[in-house]
Amino acid sequence: MIRIITGIILIIIILAGLWWLSASLLVCIICYRFMRSSNNVANYFRAKAYLKYPVMFFGVFLTAIAIKVFIFEIYSIKSSSMEDTLRPGDKVLICKLNYGPVLPRSPFEIPWINLMFYLNESSRKRSNEKWWPYRRLSGFGNVSRGDIFAFNSPLNERDIMIKRCVGLPGDTIRILDEDVFINKKKIETHADIKFSYKLYPNNSPSLDSLLLRLDPNVFPEIRHGYDSFLIDLSLKNKGIISSSACIDTILFAHARPNPINGTQEFIVGKRWTFDDFGPLFIPAEGSKIKLSDDNLDLYGGIIRKYENCTITTTNEGYTCKGKIINHYTFTKKYYFVIGDNRSISYDSRAWGFVPEENIIGKVLIKF
Repeated sequence: MIRIITGIILIIIILAGLWWLSASLLVCIICYRFMRSSNNVANYFRAKAYLKYPVMFFGVFLTAIAIKVFIFEIYSIKSSSMEDTLRPGDKVLICKLNYGPVLPRSPFEIPWINLMFYLNESSRKRSNEKWWPYRRLSGFGNVSRGDIFAFNSPLNERDIMIKRCVGLPGDTIRILDEDVFINKKKIETHADIKFSYKLYPNNSPSLDSLLLRLDPNVFPEIRHGYDSFLIDLSLKNKGIISSSACIDTILFAHARPNPINGTQEFIVGKRWTFDDFGPLFIPAEGSKIKLSDDNLDLYGGIIRKYENCTITTTNEGYTCKGKIINHYTFTKKYYFVIGDNRSISYDSRAWGFVPEENIIGKVLIKF
């Protein structure tokens, strides 16, 4: 019966496209059955404690590394950029099977093994380098709009960020106040997504009491006199407050500068803001843009960093690797992400696109 169930599981995994996982499980099953058999070699290993226990320890060690590198990891939420969906202190399970795990690009990305390389001075000097090319194994599927995923920050790849995907490769995104438009169509906004609002209460004690009942973590952050104040509210709680008798008016308030970095490097030279953004094309593999100073401001960074092409301006036009070009064709996929706490999130609106190679995995559950 166990053999039948094991065979069914392997077939399901193969049909799901995870050939590498099915092959790995098959090797583990063969090794396990060999060690449990009455084979002379297996009997010899079981009889010798100095062989049996090191082999068992090595097997457990490799399994722990494999789970962390290829299957899932657990992260702790550190910022409030994903409230109310995820709060600081929440633990989340990041599954790498959904999009396929990325193979380590240096030994420093392999848990526990990296400790040996940190002890070596010459290797330690290369800790920020990519030793091997980008490779991603097959997964259950691709990134979908609305997915919440973890990724290495384009600003500092040692930092892990978690945001919601709102724009896929090839999309054109436009943001206006509370609404996000993809290819000129408004997409649905989740009820837990937060925005800043200016409240004009007619009964402040009753309103404060209502806010605390809705969520003990919600409380007026910035007061403006006695007749109004600013607060970040989810769309769900905004609807409840709007219908209460203790409020006169509730108005959308534009995003405040990020407390960590008040600048928006990605849109320098643009008149865009977090609440009035775009339209902006999100590069897809094989997509082409016409080169201009304006486009270089938007795409020059990812072309240089991830496409390995530095575009320079000369008297003859734009050049890349010594060739004069008028257009650029992207070789990789990029995504546009925004935090659910829209008014304070530091995301693609500030620093630009997330390349596919930076994506770690999908957030499955929080606990």
